Amino acid sequence: MKKKTIIALLSLCALITQVAAEQKSDYSPLIKQGYSNYREAYNPNAKVVYESGDALLTTSHADLSLERVKFFVPPGTKRFTVSFLTYLSSQESKATGRFRDVPTKTASDVQSATMIRNTSNTLERLVAGEELPFYSPGGSGNLGISEPYQFDTFQVNSGGYIYLHILSVPGGMVKTLQTRMVVDEVCYRSWYANAKWDAQGNPDENATHTCAGSTGGGSSGGGNQVTTAEISGKSETVDANGNLVMNFTLKRPASETKSTNRTSFWIAAYVPAGFLPEEAWFFLTQSGWSQLLSTNPYAVAYRKSETPVAEKVFTVSTGLPVAEMRNFNAKLHFGYMGSDGGFKDMGMIWSSN
Repeated sequence: MKKKTIIALLSLCALITQVAAEQKSDYSPLIKQGYSNYREAYNPNAKVVYESGDALLTTSHADLSLERVKFFVPPGTKRFTVSFLTYLSSQESKATGRFRDVPTKTASDVQSATMIRNTSNTLERLVAGEELPFYSPGGSGNLGISEPYQFDTFQVNSGGYIYLHILSVPGGMVKTLQTRMVVDEVCYRSWYANAKWDAQGNPDENATHTCAGSTGGGSSGGGNQVTTAEISGKSETVDANGNLVMNFTLKRPASETKSTNRTSFWIAAYVPAGFLPEEAWFFLTQSGWSQLLSTNPYAVAYRKSETPVAEKVFTVSTGLPVAEMRNFNAKLHFGYMGSDGGFKDMGMIWSSN
C-alpha cells in the first residue's frame, strides 16, 4: 500500500461527514523547527540573526505531512524565499497560497496551464491580494513557490499570515520545507516590542501588524486555552518487552470541545520501501496493526466516537520493538476527526531518525 493511502483516508473521512468551510484555525503555523511560540523563537534580543541591517527569520521542517500550513510575514519583510522539496515520483505537486485569508482553489484549478511561472515577485503579489497557484510535474523533486531577487526593493508595510494549502505532493509528504524571511531590523524590533500574541505565543491572527506594533485583534479566553489544536508533552518509553510506548497530550480549542459531535482518532506507521517491496502505511487499532483494505476509514481507527475534551492524554503501546522500528526507518503519525467533520492531521509524533 503506497503513501497515497493516507490521502485516501482524509478523502474518505470528508465524504462520510459534512465538511465545514475551511477556517484559518485549520492551518498550522510553522515556527523555526516547531509549530508554536513565535514570541520566543524570534525574540529580536536573543534568537534572531542580523545581516546588513536586516533580521533573518527561518523555518525548517522535514517529512511534513500537514496539508495546511501558514507563515507569519512581519511588517518590514523585504524577501520571502521558499525551498519546497518533494520525493521523486510521477505524482504532480500542487499548492495554492493566499495572504491574510485561506485559499479557495482546488486541485483541479492548479494545472500546468494556470501555474505562476515567475516566482521572483510571489510575496508582492500575495500581499496585493492575489491567490497564487503553484505547480510542478511528476518527477520534479521540488515545487517552485518564492525565489525573490536579492536586491528587490519591495517591502511589506502591514504584516500577516500567508496560508499555503498543499493540494498534492508525492506520497502525501513534503520531504523538506524551508523558508527564509529578510526583514528590516528597525521595523521588526519596533513591531515586536508592541506586538499582540495569541495563547500559543504566535502573532495574533486578527490584529493589524505594522512597524509601530499591533492593533485590534485580541485573543479570547484564558492563557491556558489554545486557538488551534496542538500536540504537547511528547515522550517515548519502552515496556518490559522493549516495545515502543508513546506518550503525548492533544490540546484542542474551545470551539471544538463545545461541539456535540463525537471524535475518532487514527495512529499510522509509515514504512518506506527497502525491507518491504514498496512503501506502506499501517494503522494501529484496538486489535493490533492493520492496513486500510476497504472504503471505511473507521475500520482502522485507533479510538472511535469519543466525547471531545480540551486536553486528552494518550499512552500508545505500539507492541513493536524500538530496535525493529528503527531498522525499518518507521515513522508514526497522528490525526483525528474534528468537530466540524474535517480530518485534522497533526503530523509526525515519532521518527526513527
